[in-house]
Amino acid sequence: MLAGCIDEVARIEAAYKFIPYRLLLWYGLDVPGATCFMLDTTGVSPEPSHFLPDPVRGVRWGGTVAFTAMQLAVYMGFTDILLVGVDHRFSRSTNDRGELILDEGTQDYFDPAYDRDRHLLDTPNLERSTAAYLAARRWADRHGTRIRNATRGGRLEVFERADLDDVLAAQARAVGRDPGIG
Repeated sequence: MLAGCIDEVARIEAAYKFIPYRLLLWYGLDVPGATCFMLDTTGVSPEPSHFLPDPVRGVRWGGTVAFTAMQLAVYMGFTDILLVGVDHRFSRSTNDRGELILDEGTQDYFDPAYDRDRHLLDTPNLERSTAAYLAARRWADRHGTRIRNATRGGRLEVFERADLDDVLAAQARAVGRDPGIG
């Protein structure tokens, strides 16, 4: 996916662009200002030890970029993580036996143009990513980190649900702004 949108990523002005080092090597990509990390792709387990918030030791792969992002967020010191837009469903996915699962009528992303490079991507394995989310949940529960799912709808039920409008309104009140949401 990164190879298909490298020009857009290179133009993003951000303090950090976390990019797995091996992707830059595999595809010969250059991302100015990239903060590289080692992505450990050795299996996925629902055990908390699979969640590894220490990029020096490696960031574990879980079949979803959200799992990688959660590990990096914990490393950066975040203790309250809010997931937004994690539908956890696809029109085409596989299971751990490699069987193709079709979910007719499911739109994969909010905008059909978002996955214009779908033919270059691996078919998601929802059992694998669910195991990764369980590892994140179990790690978070043991370490005092709160992970909530504020996605409107979706099928990810591993984490406590939160209403995005309520969270944003509470945050706005906390900093003394008019929430203006709704």
